[in-house]
Order: sequence, then structure tokens, then C-alpha cells
Amino acid sequence: MNDLGKITYEDKRHFFNRFTVHHIVINPKVEGYPPLFLICRDRYGHSPCEYAVGTTFQTLNRLLMRHAAKEDRINVAAALGDALSDPCHRGIIRMLAVAGKAMTLEKVAAETTVCRFCPEPESGGTPLYFFRLSEVSAT
Repeated sequence: MNDLGKITYEDKRHFFNRFTVHHIVINPKVEGYPPLFLICRDRYGHSPCEYAVGTTFQTLNRLLMRHAAKEDRINVAAALGDALSDPCHRGIIRMLAVAGKAMTLEKVAAETTVCRFCPEPESGGTPLYFFRLSEVSAT
């Protein structure tokens, strides 16, 4: 599967009109990074791809209120509440477990900036990229 962030890193900006969210990663205490990451899978051209969208709780709430089905909003809100009640305030929400399917947010007008995670010096692995959500407009 292709990393969409790596493919588009040279442009530094990318626009989305749809997100297919498979997981939501919560970690509000990591300095310099957004507190939430939407882990998405979709198609880029003819190839399947995977990408992470970094956002805030407020922006996720706006996305859910405008673009998600009522049942999905309720399920995600309950799962977020459970994760945040944990003393560490982190967790992973798996949409398959919460809603029985991936959550698709359609007709989204989202502008993002492509960012690169700072890898651990000893990891020596491939750098990871994410899309920092900078603006969401109503469509």
C-alpha cells in the first residue's frame, strides 16, 4: 500500500473532499503534533493508499457534525469519551469495532499541509508523513 503523504510531500499541500477513516489515534500529550490522527485508506489513482490526517478535537467535532451519519457520530463520541477517561488520555478507536465499518466523511472541503514526523535517530526506518488539517470549509 502506498503512503499518500510520501507521494505528495514535494507539494506540501493537499486538498481532500473525502476521508475514509479506519482508526482514530488519540495522544494529546505529544508536543508539536496534533492530538488526534485519523488513519485513512482510500485510492490514489488506481492504487490503494493509506494516510494519516492530524487534527484537533474541535475540528474532528465539526467534521463529524457536518459530514458523518448520526449513528457514527454517537459511536465515535462514546469511544472518544472512553479513551479520554483513561488516565493516560490516549488510545486507538477502531471504526470496525465501534461502527462495524470504516467511517466515510464525504463532501468535505479540507486543505492540509503535508508534514513529516521526526523519526527516532536509532530507528533508521522510512520516514512517516501526515497531513495537518489547516482548514475545513462547508461544501
